Amino acid sequence: AHGNEIKTSIETAFLRKPKSNVKITFFDLSGTMDERYEIINEALASDPDVIIGPLFAEDAKLLHDMKPSSLPVISFTSDTSALGDGIMTVNLIPTQSIETIVNQMQKDKIKNMIILAPNDASGEKMAYVADMAADLYNIPAIGIFYYDAGKSDSIKDVAMRASLYKT
Repeated sequence: AHGNEIKTSIETAFLRKPKSNVKITFFDLSGTMDERYEIINEALASDPDVIIGPLFAEDAKLLHDMKPSSLPVISFTSDTSALGDGIMTVNLIPTQSIETIVNQMQKDKIKNMIILAPNDASGEKMAYVADMAADLYNIPAIGIFYYDAGKSDSIKDVAMRASLYKT
Protein backbone atom coordinates (compact mmCIF):
# COMPACT_ATOMS: atom_id res chain seq x y z
CA ALA A 1 0.00 0.00 0.00
CA HIS A 2 2.71 2.51 0.98
CA GLY A 3 4.84 1.52 -1.98
CA ASN A 4 1.97 2.15 -4.36
CA GLU A 5 1.38 5.59 -2.81
CA ILE A 6 5.03 6.50 -3.30
CA LYS A 7 4.97 5.12 -6.85
CA THR A 8 1.88 7.20 -7.68
CA SER A 9 3.50 10.32 -6.22
CA ILE A 10 6.66 9.86 -8.24
CA GLU A 11 4.75 9.14 -11.44
CA THR A 12 2.55 12.21 -10.88
CA ALA A 13 5.59 14.42 -10.30
CA PHE A 14 7.23 13.25 -13.51
CA LEU A 15 4.04 13.59 -15.53
CA ARG A 16 3.82 17.22 -14.49
CA LYS A 17 7.44 17.99 -15.36
CA PRO A 18 8.72 15.26 -17.69
CA LYS A 19 12.46 14.95 -18.17
CA SER A 20 13.71 13.20 -21.28
CA ASN A 21 16.98 12.12 -19.63
CA VAL A 22 15.32 10.45 -16.61
CA LYS A 23 14.19 6.85 -16.61
CA ILE A 24 12.18 5.56 -13.67
CA THR A 25 11.83 1.86 -12.95
CA PHE A 26 9.87 0.41 -10.04
CA PHE A 27 10.71 -2.83 -8.25
CA ASP A 28 8.38 -4.51 -5.73
CA LEU A 29 10.14 -6.03 -2.71
CA SER A 30 7.06 -7.65 -1.19
CA GLY A 31 8.11 -11.26 -1.76
CA THR A 32 10.17 -13.80 0.16
CA MET A 33 13.76 -13.08 1.12
CA ASP A 34 15.01 -15.03 -1.91
CA GLU A 35 12.63 -13.13 -4.20
CA ARG A 36 13.70 -9.78 -2.73
CA TYR A 37 17.35 -10.74 -3.23
CA GLU A 38 16.65 -11.49 -6.92
CA ILE A 39 14.68 -8.25 -7.37
CA ILE A 40 17.50 -6.21 -5.86
CA ASN A 41 19.96 -7.96 -8.20
CA GLU A 42 17.69 -7.07 -11.12
CA ALA A 43 17.49 -3.44 -9.97
CA LEU A 44 21.28 -3.21 -9.58
CA ALA A 45 21.80 -4.82 -13.00
CA SER A 46 19.86 -1.91 -14.56
CA ASP A 47 22.79 0.32 -13.50
CA PRO A 48 20.79 3.02 -11.69
CA ASP A 49 22.21 6.44 -10.84
CA VAL A 50 20.19 6.49 -7.62
CA ILE A 51 17.75 4.19 -5.84
CA ILE A 52 14.70 5.61 -4.09
CA GLY A 53 13.52 3.08 -1.53
CA PRO A 54 13.23 0.59 0.00
CA LEU A 55 10.59 1.22 2.63
CA PHE A 56 11.72 -1.20 5.32
CA ALA A 57 14.96 -1.61 7.25
CA GLU A 58 15.34 -5.31 6.43
CA ASP A 59 15.31 -4.52 2.71
CA ALA A 60 17.59 -1.50 3.14
CA LYS A 61 20.07 -3.74 4.99
CA LEU A 62 19.90 -6.33 2.23
CA LEU A 63 20.44 -3.64 -0.41
CA HIS A 64 23.32 -2.23 1.65
CA ASP A 65 25.11 -5.56 1.50
CA MET A 66 24.57 -5.92 -2.26
CA LYS A 67 25.07 -2.44 -3.75
CA PRO A 68 28.29 -0.69 -4.74
CA SER A 69 29.26 1.80 -2.04
CA SER A 70 29.20 4.63 -4.60
CA LEU A 71 25.49 4.11 -5.40
CA PRO A 72 23.31 6.54 -3.42
CA VAL A 73 20.08 5.22 -1.90
CA ILE A 74 17.29 7.37 -0.51
CA SER A 75 15.32 5.00 1.69
CA PHE A 76 12.19 5.45 3.78
CA THR A 77 13.30 3.48 6.83
CA SER A 78 13.59 5.09 10.25
CA ASP A 79 15.92 2.36 11.51
CA THR A 80 19.36 3.95 11.84
CA SER A 81 21.07 0.54 11.75
CA ALA A 82 20.08 0.30 8.06
CA LEU A 83 21.68 3.62 7.14
CA GLY A 84 25.23 4.46 6.06
CA ASP A 85 27.56 3.64 3.19
CA GLY A 86 25.42 5.65 0.78
CA ILE A 87 22.04 4.70 2.27
CA MET A 88 20.19 7.75 3.58
CA THR A 89 16.62 8.27 4.73
CA VAL A 90 13.92 10.84 4.18
CA ASN A 91 12.12 9.58 7.27
CA LEU A 92 12.22 11.20 10.68
CA ILE A 93 14.45 9.22 13.01
CA PRO A 94 12.56 8.32 16.22
CA THR A 95 15.41 9.55 18.41
CA GLN A 96 15.05 13.00 16.83
CA SER A 97 11.35 12.98 17.70
CA ILE A 98 12.10 12.11 21.29
CA GLU A 99 14.64 14.90 21.64
CA THR A 100 12.16 17.36 20.11
CA ILE A 101 9.41 16.27 22.51
CA VAL A 102 11.64 16.64 25.56
CA ASN A 103 12.81 20.04 24.31
CA GLN A 104 9.16 21.13 24.08
CA MET A 105 8.54 19.76 27.57
CA GLN A 106 11.27 22.08 28.86
CA LYS A 107 9.66 25.03 27.06
CA ASP A 108 6.34 24.07 28.67
CA LYS A 109 8.09 24.09 32.06
CA ILE A 110 7.49 20.40 32.79
CA LYS A 111 9.25 19.60 36.08
CA ASN A 112 9.93 15.86 35.65
CA MET A 113 8.92 12.91 33.53
CA ILE A 114 8.35 9.18 33.58
CA ILE A 115 9.40 7.14 30.55
CA LEU A 116 7.23 4.29 29.25
CA ALA A 117 8.72 2.11 26.53
CA PRO A 118 8.28 -1.31 24.94
CA ASN A 119 10.42 -4.05 26.44
CA ASP A 120 12.52 -4.69 23.34
CA ALA A 121 15.74 -3.41 21.77
CA SER A 122 13.97 -0.47 20.12
CA GLY A 123 12.18 0.48 23.35
CA GLU A 124 15.40 0.32 25.33
CA LYS A 125 17.09 2.57 22.78
CA MET A 126 14.21 5.05 22.86
CA ALA A 127 14.15 5.06 26.68
CA TYR A 128 17.90 5.66 26.73
CA VAL A 129 17.55 8.58 24.32
CA ALA A 130 14.65 10.00 26.35
CA ASP A 131 16.71 9.73 29.52
CA MET A 132 19.69 11.45 27.85
CA ALA A 133 17.40 14.20 26.51
CA ALA A 134 15.92 14.61 29.99
CA ASP A 135 19.44 15.23 31.32
CA LEU A 136 20.21 17.59 28.44
CA TYR A 137 17.09 19.68 29.07
CA ASN A 138 17.30 19.42 32.87
CA ILE A 139 14.03 17.54 33.34
CA PRO A 140 14.56 14.66 35.77
CA ALA A 141 13.42 11.29 34.45
CA ILE A 142 12.11 9.90 37.72
CA GLY A 143 11.23 6.48 36.40
CA ILE A 144 11.58 4.22 33.38
CA PHE A 145 8.96 1.50 32.90
CA TYR A 146 8.97 -1.18 30.21
CA TYR A 147 5.86 -2.94 28.90
CA ASP A 148 5.36 -5.90 26.58
CA ALA A 149 4.39 -4.41 23.22
CA GLY A 150 1.07 -5.58 21.85
CA LYS A 151 -0.12 -6.90 25.20
CA SER A 152 -2.78 -4.58 26.55
CA ASP A 153 -2.63 -6.07 30.07
CA SER A 154 1.11 -5.35 30.25
CA ILE A 155 0.60 -1.80 29.01
CA LYS A 156 -2.21 -1.20 31.53
CA ASP A 157 -0.14 -2.68 34.38
CA VAL A 158 2.90 -0.55 33.57
CA ALA A 159 0.78 2.60 33.16
CA MET A 160 -0.86 1.92 36.56
CA ARG A 161 2.50 1.38 38.26
CA ALA A 162 3.91 4.51 36.63
CA SER A 163 0.89 6.61 37.69
CA LEU A 164 1.47 5.62 41.32
CA TYR A 165 5.14 6.54 41.21
CA LYS A 166 5.86 9.22 43.79
CA THR A 167 7.59 12.37 42.59
